[in-house]
Amino acid sequence: MPTLATICSTSESVDRISYDLCRESCITALTIGPDQAKQLAELTIPEVYEQAEDILGLAHISPGVRMALYRLLLGLLYITGVYPRTEREARQWVLQRHPLSEAADVLRSKFKDKLDLFHPVRPFGQNILLAPFMADHGYGPAQLDIERAGNSAQLEDHVHLHHPWRPSPPEALAAMLTKHLYDPGGRMMAQNSWLGRSFTYGALGQGATRVLNLAMGDSLADTLRLNLAPAKRAGTFNFTWTEGCPDRRTFTGDGANLPRRPDGPADLHSWLGRSILLQPAALPDGTVVVDRVLVGAGDLMEELPHALLQDAVLVGGRPQQARAETALWRSASALYAGAGSQDPGNAKDEDLFARLTKLKRKVDIWSVGLITSQRTLVSWVSDTYPFVGTQVRPLHLAAVDGAAWCAAAEKAVWSGAAAARDIAFPNARPEERKVILERLHPGPVLWARFEGVFHELLDAIAASDEHAAEQQPLVHAQARADFARSVVAVSQAALEAGLRSLPASGLALEALVKAEARLTKALSNPRAFPAEFLEATMPPTPDVDAPPSAGSAPSADSPLRAAGTETESTAKTKAAPSGAFAHWLVSLVETRNHGFLKPLKESLPSAALRGEALEALSLAADFAPREGQRSAYELTAHLFARYHAAMPTLDRARLYGSGDMGAACRRIGLGFARGPADPGSLALFRRLTGDRSVPAMVLSEAVDRLRAGGSVPPHWASLVEDLADWPRRQESVRKEWARSFYTPASRARQNPKAEPPAQQRRSPSTTAKTSW
Repeated sequence: MPTLATICSTSESVDRISYDLCRESCITALTIGPDQAKQLAELTIPEVYEQAEDILGLAHISPGVRMALYRLLLGLLYITGVYPRTEREARQWVLQRHPLSEAADVLRSKFKDKLDLFHPVRPFGQNILLAPFMADHGYGPAQLDIERAGNSAQLEDHVHLHHPWRPSPPEALAAMLTKHLYDPGGRMMAQNSWLGRSFTYGALGQGATRVLNLAMGDSLADTLRLNLAPAKRAGTFNFTWTEGCPDRRTFTGDGANLPRRPDGPADLHSWLGRSILLQPAALPDGTVVVDRVLVGAGDLMEELPHALLQDAVLVGGRPQQARAETALWRSASALYAGAGSQDPGNAKDEDLFARLTKLKRKVDIWSVGLITSQRTLVSWVSDTYPFVGTQVRPLHLAAVDGAAWCAAAEKAVWSGAAAARDIAFPNARPEERKVILERLHPGPVLWARFEGVFHELLDAIAASDEHAAEQQPLVHAQARADFARSVVAVSQAALEAGLRSLPASGLALEALVKAEARLTKALSNPRAFPAEFLEATMPPTPDVDAPPSAGSAPSADSPLRAAGTETESTAKTKAAPSGAFAHWLVSLVETRNHGFLKPLKESLPSAALRGEALEALSLAADFAPREGQRSAYELTAHLFARYHAAMPTLDRARLYGSGDMGAACRRIGLGFARGPADPGSLALFRRLTGDRSVPAMVLSEAVDRLRAGGSVPPHWASLVEDLADWPRRQESVRKEWARSFYTPASRARQNPKAEPPAQQRRSPSTTAKTSW
C-alpha cells in the first residue's frame, strides 16, 4: 500500500492545477436581485453563505445533486462552528434569522486549501492513496456520475472508459458528492492489489438506503437554519480520506470490513461513501476539466441512532425507503406520524419534525429517494409536503385517509375494467383474461392522477391555519369533500381513458357504460368509502324513464330533457329552437295536418322531393339555428310523422315524448322483457350506437318498434338537439344514450325538493288515449 509520504514526494514534481472552492465558483443558486428579479448565479461557497438571505435555493436538474449540495453546506456550517447548541437556541436562530455569514469568514481564514478540489496531497472529498494507480488504471470520468454511468458496477459494460464527457470542476464536485451519498453499491473497477480485497466492493450509500428529507424555508438561509440540528459538538468533517478521522477504515487486516459510527453531524453530512480520486487536465484554451477518475469502496456506516436520524421518516420503526411499486406520496402519513406523537411507534425524541411542530408556521418538507434495480439507477423520486405545527394531527389524518381512499378507488376502477372485459370479450380464454384486464386498466396513469388531488387535500388542510380555530373543522370537512369529488372524477376519467382501446362498436359502448356503472356503485359503497363519496357519485339532476302526466309541470330545477314532457307554460318560456320545433310538430297532430304529416312520414329527407313534402321539410329545417343542422331537423320531423301518422292520440306525454333515445329503446320489448332484457331491443340498440355516422335507418326502425308496442317515443326536442350536435359531440351523445339504455338506475336521483314520484308522474300505460 502506498504511503502518504511517498505520494507527497511524487506530487511535488507534477504541475499544479488548483480549484479552491473558496475562491472558484462551484454552486449554482437562484438569487433575488435588487429589482426583485430572479436570476441564476455561479457562486463560491463563502459567497453562498454571505448571500444566503437573498438566495431562494440551489439550482440543478437532478434532485439527488441538490440534496448532496445542501448537505455539504450544512456540514461546513457545523465544522465552522456556526450551529446551535441547544433546542432553545435552534428555535431562536430560526425566529430571529441568525446570520450565517460568519461561516464564510471562518472558511477563508482557518480552512485555507482545505477545499481545494485538486490539491496534490489532500484533494477535497477524495482518497489520495489512489494516486499511484491513476497513470496505469485511470478511466473515463463518466463512472463518476451515477446517472450517466448506468450500471455502477461497470464489470461488463466499459462504455464509460471511452465516453467523451469531461466534466468541469463544478460538475465533477456535484457528481462526486452525489456518488458519496447515493451510490447503489456493487463491484468496483478496482484491483485487489491496490489497497486490498475489500476495496473492490462498495456498500450502499446512506441516501440509497432511505428517503432523505429537507425542510425548505423562504430562503437558503432559512432552509439551512431549519435543518441545523442542535449538537454539543460538531464532530469531524471529512475534508479528505487521509485526514481528520482517526478510525478510518482500512481495506486489509482486522479493520477491513469494520463499520464505524459518525462522531457528529459534520461527519454525517460529509461521509465518504466511496474512495474517489479525480485527475484534472487543462484544455488548449486553458479550461480545466476532469480527465480521468478512480473509484473504490469507502467508509462503512453503522446503524445510526435516532440522534443522527434527524430528517428520517420512520415507517414501522425503520427509515422510509423509496420503492418502485409504491408512489412516495402514499406513505406521506408517516411524515406526520412521529411529529406531535401522532404515532408513538414511529416517533423520535427531538428531531427535525418535532422542532418544526413547535415553530407553528408553514414549512415545506422536500423528500428525495433513489430507485435502483440490480445496482442500476432507475429514477429519482421526489415530493414536497406542507407541514404546519398547529395542523399536524389533521394533516396526519388527511394523509392516512387520502391514501386509503385512493387505494380503494383504484380497486373500484379495477372492478369496472373487469366488468368491461367480461362484456367486450366474453369468450376470452383464461390465460387471456388477465392480459386483457391489464390493458384496460389505467394502471400507473391512475396513481399519477391521484397524486395531484392528494396534494391538493394536504395543501387545503395546511391552509386552514389561516382561519379562526372555530372555523378550521369546517374547512377540513370541505377539503375532504372536495377531495372525494376529485377522486371520483379522476377515477371515472381514468377508466374511460383505459377503455378507449376497445373497438368502436355497440358492444364496446355497452362495456364502457356498464363499467362506469360498476365503478359508481363501488365508489358509493358505504363499507369502503365515507359519506363524501356517496354524495360525490350522485348525478346533479334526476332522470326518469316515464313521463309525468299532462297536467303536471317539471320541477324548477329539473330540465325538460329529464322531465320528458312540455306544457303550454313551459313552452312559452323555452326559447331554444328545438323547443319551438317540437311545438310545431305537435301542432301538426293537434290540427290534424295530414297534408304535412303524410309526406313527412313516407319519405326520408331528400333533395328530389316535390310539393307538400318539400314544403314540410323546408319548414322543419328552417328551425335549425345553423345551416349544417338542417338535416337533423328534417330527420326528426320524419321520425315524428312516422310515429304519429298512425298513432291517433292527443296525449301530451306521447306527443312530446320522454327521455333520450336510449331511454326510449329501453321501453321496446314484450311483457316484462324490455330494453337490454329483450334480445331484439338489445340488438337494435347495439346497431344504433355502433355506427359513428347518424343512424337514420336504425332510428326509423326504433320508432316503428315504439309505435307498434304502444310505447312512449323519445323526447323530440332532445332528439333533434342530439342529432344536430352529432358531428361535434357524437361520442358523448352515444354514451348518454347508452347510459339511459343500460344503466338508468345508476343515473336516477330523487330530488328532495321535488314532489314524491307517485304525485309527480304516472305510468304511460295508465295514460288515457284520445281518438280522433
